[in-house]
This record gives sequence, structure tokens and C-alpha cells, in this order.
Amino acid sequence: MAMALCCPANGSDVLVPQVEAPGTEHQHAPINFLYGHLHDAIRTELRNLSTWALQLEASSEQDVVHRLLHLKERYHFLEQVYKYHSSVEDEVVYPALDTKVKNVTSAYSVEHQDEEYLFEHLGSLLASALAQDGAERGATVRKLICKIEEIHITLRKHLAKEEAQLLPLLLQHFSHAEQAELVAQFMYCIPLDT
Repeated sequence: MAMALCCPANGSDVLVPQVEAPGTEHQHAPINFLYGHLHDAIRTELRNLSTWALQLEASSEQDVVHRLLHLKERYHFLEQVYKYHSSVEDEVVYPALDTKVKNVTSAYSVEHQDEEYLFEHLGSLLASALAQDGAERGATVRKLICKIEEIHITLRKHLAKEEAQLLPLLLQHFSHAEQAELVAQFMYCIPLDT
């Protein structure tokens, strides 16, 4: 059972020990920022991308361009978030984990490369759909919908695998301070203009 110190609600300077419920000691672990909150945000954006893509087929020709532009904007946002997430894992988190647990992260880096290719292909399909019209655009929109679904499934599996296999290792082998340092390095890697 873990204990934490907290300030009482009355604002006094006396710190009172607070006992965490069994099984919740990792709930506030810093690494949960990456493997909890950020993964949830990526999943939400993936769901939204899928929803917006499916709306394309039911849209009028005039409305399709507006929806494609919106989809392109959301795609760029998700691509950026995912790119930073993956690069920090590849450059910071995985090497740190490899120093404590050997041979567990290389497959994840390969998956990141494959996912980057999926994003590039999606960007190409979006550009094509915006440049086309009529039946040609309709065919590209159907390919676009399939590609978004492929990305959705691939990334959800990847994120779930990281949470099931890597997160427990990070929680087990890294102290609270070491986890906080990994999260800080993640935050330092994101450009301010993002």
C-alpha cells in the first residue's frame, strides 16, 4: 500500500499522509501521460477521422470539398501528434527501456515506420481527392475511407500492444523520477509552434 502526502483542504501548512487504495499506485505514474492520456487522445482523433471520412460518401459534390479540407486539417494534426509520440518513443523511451530490459522494443520501432508509411499514403489520397471531381473523386474517397480505417485499426492495435506489454515494464523498472524525466523529454521534443 502506497502513501502520499497531501495538503489539507483548509489550507494549513500541515501535511497529512494519504493512503492510496490497493491497485491504484500506478494510476498517477508520470508515464501514464504518454501511455494513458496521449493514447486516449490519439484514439479519439482516430475515431473522429473515421466518422468524418464516412460522411464524405453522403455529401454533395460542393460539400465534399469543404469536408475534405476539414479532414485534411484533422489528418495533419493527428499525423503531427503521432509523429512526435513515435519519435520520442524511438529516441527516448525505447533506448531507456532497452538499458533495463533487453530486446523488447525493436519491433515497435518497425511498426512506427510502417505507420508512417500509412500516414504518407493517406496524405497522398487526400491531395488526389481534392484535385479531382465527379466519379474520379468518388473512387478516391472510397480508397481514402479504406485507408483511414486501416490506419484506425493498425494504430489502435499498436497502442493497445504498447499499453499491455511496454507500460508494465516501464512502471516496473523505472522510478517515479525516471518516469517524470522521460515525460519531460517528450514535452521538450514538441516544437512550440505545433
